[in-house]
Amino acid sequence: MKKHYSFFLFRLLLLIATVILCREHISAQTLSGIVTDAETAEPLPFTSVYLSNTTYATDTDTAGTYTLPNVPAGRYTLAVRVVGYTSYYQTVTLQPGINTKIDVRLKSDGRELAEVKVTAKRDKAWEKQYETFTRVFFGESQAAKLCKIINPWVIELEENGNTLTAKSDQIIEIENRYLGYKVLYDLRSFKFNGDETFYSGLTSFQPLIAANAIETEQWKANRERTFFGSEVHLFKNLAEQKAAKAGYEAYLDKPGADPHNRSTFFYQDQVKRLSQFDLDTLVIGTNGRHQIQLPRRFELHSASTEGGKFAIYRDKPAQVSWIETTGRPLLFNSDGLLLNPQEWSVSGYLANLRMAETLPINYSAAQRAPRTKRTGDDWLELPLFSTDQPYYRPGQKVSVAGRMRYSNPTYQDSLSRLVRIELFNPAKKLIHSERWVIKDGNFQGQIPLPDTLRSGMYMVRMHTQWMRNFGQEIVGIQWLPIIGLSEKPITTPVSTDTLLSLTVTRRDTTLRWRLNSQNLKLSTINLSVLNEATTPLVYPENTTNPVTESYDFPEKIPFSLERGVNLTGKVISRKDKPVADAQVLLIVPRQGLSFMSLTDAESSFRFSDLPIQGTQEVIVKAMNAKGKPAGDIALDPVGSPLPAPALSPPDFPTAATPQPIAVTYDTDYSAKAIQLNEVAVKARKTPPLPRVYKQPDYTVQGKDLQAAMGSNFLISLQGRVPGLEIREAYDPDGFLKLKIYIRGGTSAGFSSSNKNAPLFLVDGVPFEDINQIASISPTSIDRVEVLTRAEPMLGMRGYGGVISIFTKQGAATESTLAEMEPGAKQITLEGFTLPTADRPASVIWLPDLNLSPVGITEGYMPLLPAGSYRFLVEGFTLQGKRVRAASVLIMNE
Repeated sequence: MKKHYSFFLFRLLLLIATVILCREHISAQTLSGIVTDAETAEPLPFTSVYLSNTTYATDTDTAGTYTLPNVPAGRYTLAVRVVGYTSYYQTVTLQPGINTKIDVRLKSDGRELAEVKVTAKRDKAWEKQYETFTRVFFGESQAAKLCKIINPWVIELEENGNTLTAKSDQIIEIENRYLGYKVLYDLRSFKFNGDETFYSGLTSFQPLIAANAIETEQWKANRERTFFGSEVHLFKNLAEQKAAKAGYEAYLDKPGADPHNRSTFFYQDQVKRLSQFDLDTLVIGTNGRHQIQLPRRFELHSASTEGGKFAIYRDKPAQVSWIETTGRPLLFNSDGLLLNPQEWSVSGYLANLRMAETLPINYSAAQRAPRTKRTGDDWLELPLFSTDQPYYRPGQKVSVAGRMRYSNPTYQDSLSRLVRIELFNPAKKLIHSERWVIKDGNFQGQIPLPDTLRSGMYMVRMHTQWMRNFGQEIVGIQWLPIIGLSEKPITTPVSTDTLLSLTVTRRDTTLRWRLNSQNLKLSTINLSVLNEATTPLVYPENTTNPVTESYDFPEKIPFSLERGVNLTGKVISRKDKPVADAQVLLIVPRQGLSFMSLTDAESSFRFSDLPIQGTQEVIVKAMNAKGKPAGDIALDPVGSPLPAPALSPPDFPTAATPQPIAVTYDTDYSAKAIQLNEVAVKARKTPPLPRVYKQPDYTVQGKDLQAAMGSNFLISLQGRVPGLEIREAYDPDGFLKLKIYIRGGTSAGFSSSNKNAPLFLVDGVPFEDINQIASISPTSIDRVEVLTRAEPMLGMRGYGGVISIFTKQGAATESTLAEMEPGAKQITLEGFTLPTADRPASVIWLPDLNLSPVGITEGYMPLLPAGSYRFLVEGFTLQGKRVRAASVLIMNE
C-alpha cells in the first residue's frame, strides 16, 4: 500500500511538471534567424541582435545565426546593428506557442572612417557640452551618480545658440550600477534647449554581475523602487484598466481656480480647487494596442511611491506630476511602452526620471497596494538636544546642540527648517526665545543668560511649530540649574547608562578617548570636558519625551511648517471692500531684499519662507493695478505661543543643593542701577542708492511699457532691447515661470547657479525671482535700464548684464519709502538666528560626534593643564531616551 501511494504521488508530480512545461512552451516563444550581407549574401558574425527596451539580446555566431529563446508573446522592435552597415529595425509580433524565424539582410552604409582632428579648444568645448548632455540624459537624482558612459568618445555634440544636440553612429555603452544593468543605447535623436528635453533611441539591457550579495539585494530594491510610479508602470496599468487600483489619481483644475496657487495640504485645501476624473474609463483598444484621450493639462498623483521632492502634499503620500498633451490620443502597448511620446510633455516626478532610472519593459514586480493617507507617525519630528555644562551662572552663554529625530527619515526634506528654543524661569515666565536653523537635521546655537538671573531651576524647551499639531506632550524639555554668583555647588555622582562606556587615556602629547556603544543604537551624542575644580557636576534627571505611541494625522493644520519667516495679512480699502490682485511689496532694507505678493479674492496676502535673520525693520506697502496705494494693511498676529510648561523641578540629592560660600556678591543689580541721560544722535538722511554702473546700453521709458498684456511689463521689453528674449515655461513643480535670455544666457526664478543670468534691480534692490518682478504694475514704472554687457563693478552678479527697474515712487531706502508712500507700513519682524561659533563655557565641547557604525568611536585631543577633569558624553538613542557616561582623568604637572 505504501508503494502504491508513492507511485501515485510520482505520477501527480509528473503531471504537474508537464502542465508547467506546456504553459511555458505556450507563453515563451523563440525568435531566430540568420544575418547576411545584402550584396554578397555572406553571413555576418558578431552582429548585435536585440529586442528594444528589453533584456532579450544576443550576438550572431560565426555562421551569422542568432537565437532569442523564451521570449513572451507580444509586440517588439527587432534591432540588428553592426559597424559598417545600416542598422535594421522591424516590428515583430510573437504569437503564443509559435516560434518565429526572421532572416535579416544588412546593407553596407558605404562610409569610411574619416580622419578626426582634435584640438584643445574643441576638447574644452566638448567637455562642457558632454557635462550638460550627461546631466540631462541621466538626470540629477542619486541614481544618476551611479551611471557612467563607458565609450563617451562615440558621441558627437553640437551647440547652436541655446540648443544642444547629440548623435552617435555607434552604440553608446552605459554602466548603471544603481539598477545593475549594462545598457546598450542606440541614440536616434537628442535635443535640449534649456526648457525642454527630447531624446529617443533603442535600448538593450544586460544584467551586471554584482560584487557581493549586498549589492544584489540593493539592485533588487532599487529596481522595485524605480518601477513603481514610472511611465512604464503607469501605461501597463492603463492597458489593463487598473490604474486606480495601482494608486494613480488624476485631477483637473476647477473653473476659476488658479493653477499656480497651490496649497501644501491636499485633503484640507486642494480638493476644493481640483476635481478628480477616472483614467481607466478613458482607455480604449485591444490586441496589445491601446489609446487614451487625455485633457490638455492635468495633475497626476502616484500613490505607489513616497518621499522625495515631488511628494509636495504633506498629508498625502503621492508623487506629483503635471501632464500637458497636444490634444491627440496617446498610443501605447500592453508592455507599457508609449508609442508617440511627442504628444505629451511632463514635469514634476515623471520628468525627473531619466535614463538612470529606466528599466526594461519585461521587468516585472509584484503589485503593492498604495497608501491613501498619511498617518501622523510618518510626519513626527522631535528635537533631541543637550547642553555643554551641567549648570550655569548669570551672564554665561548656554551652548546647545542637537539633532532632529524623524519618524520617517525620507520626509526630512519636507519638514521644518526652523526649530524654536525657549527659556523659562521658575515662575513659568518666558524670558528668552529664538528660532534656529535646521541644516541636514542638525542645529546648534547659544542662549545668552542675563546678568540679573537669580538662582533656581530653569527650563529649556525646544520644539517646531509643526510639532504643535500633534500635541504638547512630544515637546522636548531639559532642566537647567542656574547657580548664583555667591553660591557654590557640590559635586554629585552622575547616573550613567550601563550599556555605554567611556575611557580616556594619556599618551605622550595627546589624550585619547574611546566610546563603546555597541549595545545601543544611538541617534546623537556629544562630549564635554569639565574642570572639576571650577565646574562641579549638579545633574537633575532631565525630562525626555521618546515617541512611543501612534499619532493620527490632524484633520486641520493650525500650525504650518516653518521653513522661514511667514507674514500674512489683508489689504483693506477705504470702503472696506475686498482688494483683489493688489500688489503687496515687502522690503528688507538691511539685507537688501524685496519680495512681492498678490492679494486673493478675499484681500489676503501671504509671504512664506522669508530669509529674515535676527530682528529687522521691514517696510510693507500695497498698490493697485494703476500703481497707487490700494489701502491699509492689516497684519495677522503670529500664532499663539505654547502655554507655559509645568515647572516642577525633580528632587535633588542633598549634596547637590547649592551651598553659600563666604564670598558674597551683589546680585540685585536693579536696586543700584544708575539712569543714564538721553543721548540724541544726529545723522544725515540715507540718500537713495546711486546707480552702480555708468551708462546703460538701452533705456525703455515707463510710458512705452503700459501696453503690456496681462499687466506684465517684462513682455513689452521684448522687441525694444536687441538680444533680449522672454519665454514662459513650466518649472519642475508645474508652475508657469518666466525665463529671460540675454546674450545667450538664461535666467529662471531662483536660478542662481547660472553664471549668465542677468542681475535684476528694483530701485537698486536686487531680486532673486524675476517672476515676482513681473507683477509690478507698468503704470508705476518710470523707466527700465538694460545692460547687455558684463558689469565688473557688480562682480559675478553682474556678469550676465543688468536689468534695472526704476519706479515712480522710488523704494531704494527705508526713509525715502516712508516719506513718499503714505500707505507704507513699517513693522518689526523676528527672524531666525544663524548658528554661532562662540566659545562654550566648558573646557572642550564636541557637540555632534560622528558615531562609528561598528559601535566603537574614538578620537584625540591635546593635553590639558594640571587638574582633575571629568569627560562626559550625553546623547539619545534612536527611541529618544537620554543616555550618559562619564570618566575622570587627573592631569599631573
